[in-house]
Amino acid sequence: MLERFHSNSPKDKREEYLYHLIRTSSTIGRVFETERHGQKFLKLFPGSKYEESVRSLMLSSLFFEGEYETCLEVAGAMEPELEKEAPSKQHDIALHVLGGSYFYTGQFDKAVEYLKEHPKLYPESQFKIAARYFEGSNYAALQMWKTAASLLDKFLDDFPNPKENAYLPFALYDRANCHFAEEEYEDALNCLNRVETEFPEAGNRERVFNLKGNILQVENKADEAEKYYLKALNLAERKENKTIAGDSLFYLVGLLGEEKNPRIKEALPYYDKFWAEYGSDSPYKAQMAVAGLPALDASNRSQEGLDRLQGVIAQLAKRPGAFGLEEAINSYTKFFLKNKENTEEKLKQLYYDFPGINREDKAAQAILRIALIGVFEDISETAAKEDDERAVSKANASIKVLFEDLKKDFELNTLSNFILVSVGDYLREKTNSPRQAIPYYEEALGRSDQSYRFPAMFGLADVYGRSDSAGDLEKSAKQLLRVYDDSKDKSQKEQALFRATEVYAKLKNWDKTKELSRSYLDPEKNYNQFAPQASLLLGQAFDALGDKKSALAVFARTNGAYTGLISVSAPSMKRYMELLWERNKTATSESLSDKQQAYNFGHQFLEQTRHIRSSDRMDETDRVLWDAVEDLVLKYEANPSVTPAPKKQEQ
Repeated sequence: MLERFHSNSPKDKREEYLYHLIRTSSTIGRVFETERHGQKFLKLFPGSKYEESVRSLMLSSLFFEGEYETCLEVAGAMEPELEKEAPSKQHDIALHVLGGSYFYTGQFDKAVEYLKEHPKLYPESQFKIAARYFEGSNYAALQMWKTAASLLDKFLDDFPNPKENAYLPFALYDRANCHFAEEEYEDALNCLNRVETEFPEAGNRERVFNLKGNILQVENKADEAEKYYLKALNLAERKENKTIAGDSLFYLVGLLGEEKNPRIKEALPYYDKFWAEYGSDSPYKAQMAVAGLPALDASNRSQEGLDRLQGVIAQLAKRPGAFGLEEAINSYTKFFLKNKENTEEKLKQLYYDFPGINREDKAAQAILRIALIGVFEDISETAAKEDDERAVSKANASIKVLFEDLKKDFELNTLSNFILVSVGDYLREKTNSPRQAIPYYEEALGRSDQSYRFPAMFGLADVYGRSDSAGDLEKSAKQLLRVYDDSKDKSQKEQALFRATEVYAKLKNWDKTKELSRSYLDPEKNYNQFAPQASLLLGQAFDALGDKKSALAVFARTNGAYTGLISVSAPSMKRYMELLWERNKTATSESLSDKQQAYNFGHQFLEQTRHIRSSDRMDETDRVLWDAVEDLVLKYEANPSVTPAPKKQEQ
């Protein structure tokens, strides 16, 4: 009333009551009044002793009422102008609001800087609990699991009292997600069980039940997983949380509707319920349309499923960056071709003129091309197994044309992350110009949508790892280790760790090469795909670091374990012979001289592998490596200190 009827009061009086009006409106949650009166105050009383408090009240009021977009606008303009060297309440609030607003609006990359800076500058902030939680949870949202896990563990240790820490059940859920990503299922369940038993009123219980179902399903405890998905569904429906209810139905259909599940038809009621109650605007419609296909096929309703999926694909195609479009098209391809009457040629005609997808829908058109490429890749693979070179050549020619069309006809910003990574992988793996792939990977990594983050990061790192530039190699190693630390895909983690080892060897950083090759060969990891090559790199690292004794042991073990793999065994044997020759221990009553042993081991290797050398299948690189061992054996054989092996009698 004072402001309304006495706005012409003396300035000092009006300054007082206008400030208290702002403070009061903020306290009772009248956000827009706080903002309106605050803007008026700042204009009328620049430099007021209340200025900092008014700005803070405006911001905090907007933030706690969920006006995040407005917060970003106001705080974004304010924060750069605030004093950063001398801590201030206003700067404290601005950082908290910016980080929290980016976090709540899903702009996790943009949130990182503010969420990291806030706890560092204001460890005793009035918002310290929220700030610390946001930072850890934000890294979990970015799938930076190890960083998130460390921050969340410290948060849980520092603020264990639920009466003071309202974020506790949410932090436990996020920590469970980190454990799940790292395949630490027991630890993940422990976190979720705490939420279930200690926080009966927690706002995220339906999410907790779904995640618990996910873990139990991975552990092949299908009955228990089903129970938790149903608990999540019932709770979500009581709370009218349509998103989580749709999620639960999707999980139930995915669990029960697997192709070899004897209960597969029991998935259909959940499938039908989804479309009847949630299908019109659910973000999970693409996933559900895909997940339901096996059950529909088993119940002679496959055409119904294809028709629905076709409609979903057409709808998704109209939304740039729509999640699930790739999976939907790939599933359509698979189930379309299950019908013997549907040929690859029919599919090609359909995908070049797909119902509901206009020529201008470039992203969808590109995904349809990729799906066709997948079909021809399968044809090529099958033909190769059958030694049908003509069919292989024909399929590969189609693949090449489709990829060239993708590269020529579609601008980067029209392609989905899946397509960008697919084209990048093709350019990296199947052409002589792998650096052409860089803009495709960079486009995917530069987007706020971080699906395919790790495949893109690995592809980019692999391209840089082929360079001779130290700068490129350093970038490659850093990104590969990021993939190893945070990817959920075990195969991808293994490949990233090995490639990082190779890159550090190329950089001649032998300490790091030794560390990573040992890590790769750790029996607990059970990595096998690149074990021979990692073993060779470990020997080379010991050798370069001057630890000749360890190098000898590793080279001997490598050659013994992988004799038939010439690319590894030949360089291992050659360097093993050289190290023995250089050590040059004389003969004793119990052992031969080092020089004699170097010759003997090399000669034995040649005899064991000569049949491989004479094979037409040995490539030129391996032939050169084998010949280098033979040259060294002949050289040592000519030395007077060596007794040559008896010549074999010709038959």
